[in-house]
Amino acid sequence: MLRLAIKISNNAYSEPRLTATRIMFWLRLFATTQQDFLAKKYRCSEIAIAQ
Repeated sequence: MLRLAIKISNNAYSEPRLTATRIMFWLRLFATTQQDFLAKKYRCSEIAIAQ
C-alpha cells in the first residue's frame, strides 16, 4: 500500500491535477479497510467475551 502511494507521488510531476485526488482516494480506501478490519476484530473479541 505504501509502495503504491510512493508510486503515485512519483507520478505527481507528470499529472499534478489527478495525483492529489488519487492519493486522497487511496488514503481513504486504506483508512476504511483498516477501520473495517479493526471493527471485525473487535466484534469477534466481543462475541468471544459474550460467550
